[in-house]
Amino acid sequence: MEKFVSAEGELKILSQIDGWKQKVELWLLNDKTNNNNWRYENLAEHMRLFAQTPILVAYVGNRVGDGHNFEETKDSDGNVIASFMSATAERIVGYFQSESDIRMEVRDGKEWIVGYGYIWKWYAQELVAKLTKQGREGMSISIETLIDEMHMDGTTEVFTKYQILGTTILGDDVAPAVTDANIRALSTLGADGVRRLTVRVASLNEQQNNPQTKNKKGVKANTMRFKELTEQFKGFTVLAEDGKNVALLSDNGALVMSSAEKNGEEIVVGAKTEVNPVASFVNGDITLEVSLDKIIEKFNAKIAALEQENAKVTEEKETVTASLKAMQTAETERRKNEIKKVVAERIATINANRDVKISSNACDELLTDECLDSYAEMVDKDGKWIGDIAARKDVDAKCMEEIIASEAQRCNAKKSHYAWDVAKNNDESKADAGVYASIENILK
Repeated sequence: MEKFVSAEGELKILSQIDGWKQKVELWLLNDKTNNNNWRYENLAEHMRLFAQTPILVAYVGNRVGDGHNFEETKDSDGNVIASFMSATAERIVGYFQSESDIRMEVRDGKEWIVGYGYIWKWYAQELVAKLTKQGREGMSISIETLIDEMHMDGTTEVFTKYQILGTTILGDDVAPAVTDANIRALSTLGADGVRRLTVRVASLNEQQNNPQTKNKKGVKANTMRFKELTEQFKGFTVLAEDGKNVALLSDNGALVMSSAEKNGEEIVVGAKTEVNPVASFVNGDITLEVSLDKIIEKFNAKIAALEQENAKVTEEKETVTASLKAMQTAETERRKNEIKKVVAERIATINANRDVKISSNACDELLTDECLDSYAEMVDKDGKWIGDIAARKDVDAKCMEEIIASEAQRCNAKKSHYAWDVAKNNDESKADAGVYASIENILK
């Protein structure tokens, strides 16, 4: 059985060799189930297979790094094969030289295959420049494997026998299958040529800054879980550990070193000693070490200045907000008083030319708190207040209702009755008789 699959690891720059080759360190495969629900087993038995395999990268336009770019074509016999002839296909830029460059390490509870590789700088100058520039932020890598034997563990595919085809440096927007798998750029540190490598690993549940620890032949690193250490060091945040020593940050900000070793099922904690760590500034082969206290002091001064500035801005904002609120309250009150005035003046105007006056309480329902608030908030599309105009229209409508009612009542009271009106209720002969009778009375 053959199956092609990919797994992700991480890579970091080490140093140049003769100016033509860039040495890199790659964290290739680990023994945990990855994001694709695959798991590689028997890592130690397969690590030597990385020797003499290529390191590849794809270029898309001016972008350095993409995915496993190739095309499927058919050979003369009709077999489907992978073709790497397109402009965006991945190309070989380096390799793993020998089995001696491959080793096993344990980090964060995971067993890894780790190897030194070499990138031909002359042919991949843009790639090396990007790795150097990105530094510890890094890039992801993916390992292409050909699976010979596998089985299912629930829904997980477990690979027990496989071949190593190559290692591809991925693009920035290509998500790795292995959490925290990436490529990080470091350099040679110190005038004596001794390399000091720093690995930063971040996850949602753990905060770590672990110095790299190399295993002696036949010995595995004893990496303890951060959760266990956190339970042992109450009042401290665990920053890093190497299986024996622990770097801590106390709740009051002190940096402390201690030890924590397993003794059967128990963890034996050593004395806590305050330390003054250093930060390394690296640029190519140049390294400067600075006391962390100096950096923290500068940051604290900057934070204090920002806090002071923030307090001032907050105070000014609160003053402006209070002033604006007072102005808004005053304007609302002015508008309400204007509404009351508009209602009273409009009723007076209507009553000026009338014998029967509109009652003074005819528009009281327009002067409730709810109505006044509504009028005070009325604005047009340009934000201009129009509550007074709306109130005046509502007064006219209310007064017209009362005027119509009073006029109807007055007309009914003064209505005249004439003899000929009898015709509305009687037949024509009776109407004529009524008219004649009226005329006779007048003549008498």
